[in-house]
Amino acid sequence: MHALAIAQEIVRQSVSAAEREGPVQIKAFHIKLGPLDFVSRDELEFCIQAASQGTIAEGAAVHIREVEKGKIEVEGVDVEVVA
Repeated sequence: MHALAIAQEIVRQSVSAAEREGPVQIKAFHIKLGPLDFVSRDELEFCIQAASQGTIAEGAAVHIREVEKGKIEVEGVDVEVVA
């Protein structure tokens, strides 16, 4: 449940920011994952994909970089302008 709440917030904030740019589709998330989050890489990836369903991020790739220190951070989001 913890991973789903984190994923939902990542998707919510990313979608909100992307929609301010105009008609776009999120193509990929780039996430930094630290040990203090107590979430596995696979669990977070699955939850982000589930939370993205029905949004402009549906079908987006999820790239997770594990680090030795720190917490979850969205390092970037790839977007594509929708014609």
